[in-house]
Amino acid sequence: QADVKSDYSVGLEGERTVVFTATEDILPQGPGAPGIKVLHVRGGAFTNPPAGDYTVTVTAEVGQNGEAATGTGTLTILPAIQPSINITNLLFGRPSNNNFQRVPVNSDVPIPLDFLLFDQDGKRDDGVGLAPPDRALFPQYPGGLLIRDTNHDGLLNSSGGDTVIGGIKPAAPAGATGQKASPAVETTLADLDTGKPKLSGTIENKQGDKVPGVMRVLFHTGDKQGLYQPTFELIGGNSVQVTIIAEAPGGGANPPGTVPGMPTTGAAQVGLWLLAVVAGLLLAGAGLRLRQLGDR
Repeated sequence: QADVKSDYSVGLEGERTVVFTATEDILPQGPGAPGIKVLHVRGGAFTNPPAGDYTVTVTAEVGQNGEAATGTGTLTILPAIQPSINITNLLFGRPSNNNFQRVPVNSDVPIPLDFLLFDQDGKRDDGVGLAPPDRALFPQYPGGLLIRDTNHDGLLNSSGGDTVIGGIKPAAPAGATGQKASPAVETTLADLDTGKPKLSGTIENKQGDKVPGVMRVLFHTGDKQGLYQPTFELIGGNSVQVTIIAEAPGGGANPPGTVPGMPTTGAAQVGLWLLAVVAGLLLAGAGLRLRQLGDR
């Protein structure tokens, strides 16, 4: 996802409402595809209120004849930093999107799922990877475990020597089988699989530089059409849900470097520093308002 290419303006209404106005059409096709997807509300102009839960309302004039669609989300301000996991497109060519990919059933997603990890001190978290589930010790994570390589042997052990910091809670269409999240693995110079998972901090960008805190996960859809929505959760931290849309064979996967299909309905998700908006298109003169309601 690149920056929106169409012209727009951003302003404030009072102290708590951010207004985004399209001054020319923003369409789901062409240079601005897929339209507005994410608004980053951050920086020195915004100061967190006291710890607590706050309701945020998003109103987007994206309906027929400019009709407004409205949704709400909860912004939670924490009293202290906690471990954090976030989906990221940092290392992919633009435009691209690893969330909401559309692929056939029984298929690997063409764009890996990359996550940016932060530890309890707010620093990028290296040495973390995905390991198979351990249903005896961690039954809450049947989709796999997120483990820190504490003993630095390059392997991930849930029963000793390493530290389990979270895991995956899978969700899939009823009756689906075969779906799986798996780690990217280290390979030799001859491109042979070493069996060792690639850990966060070892994934490289196009320049060959290792990027701190980025963990890579591969995903394979099951045998049923519908939404595959695994939730990646950190113990004592946050969680993030990823959506993969599995379609009938022959439906065509989104190739790497293209924008996968987006949901057809508006949605809002609010985080500590990110307000994500799936808004479709905005015609010239239409507005998008982000409003905090009340003190709590």
